[in-house]
Parts: sequence; C-alpha cells; structure tokens
Amino acid sequence: MIFPSLLVNMSQNEEVDKIILVQLKLIGVDITDNKGNELTSLRDFTKEVLYRSAATCVKSICESMQKPTEEFPEEIPKEMSQTFRVCTNLANLITVRNTRFINK
Repeated sequence: MIFPSLLVNMSQNEEVDKIILVQLKLIGVDITDNKGNELTSLRDFTKEVLYRSAATCVKSICESMQKPTEEFPEEIPKEMSQTFRVCTNLANLITVRNTRFINK
C-alpha cells in the first residue's frame, strides 16, 4: 500500500529536481550521462556529473562575488589519487569552516 503523503513527497521531490536541473543548465553544467542522454533526476547523477555540477557552481559563485576563481579540471580525474586531491580541495572550499562565501 502506498500512502498518499508518500506520493506527495515523491511529486515534490521530482519538482525540486526539475528546478535544480534547470538552474544547473543555466550556469552551463553538462547534465548528460555517458551516452549523451539528458538526466531528468538528481538520483541519476553519476560521480562525474556531481563533480561537474559542484565545480561549476563554485566557479559561478566566485565570479558573481568577484572573488578569484579556483581552478578545477573540467572533468573528474581518472587516477584515484588525483580524484581524491581534486575532490578534497573542492569539498574544503565549500565547507562552512573553510568557505570564502560568507559576507563579513
């Protein structure tokens, strides 16, 4: 049995996904899978799409605040050690304790 409240939450989640996907497209994020198909849900994000989304958002925020833009590779590196380094740098940049986006 599916509860009506669960259906409402699923519908709301789908709407939120659509809003986020539209915004990501507007700032230039490529939200396609490896076969070139456009993703329609955040659930379908691969690590590559998630990385591109986060890196593009950080660059966009830096540019809008006229802050120096961090240089991140366009695509997530294939080598594990490089992937770890790049993703750690990106995560550190967007965490609250290390953020440069807080207005002082």
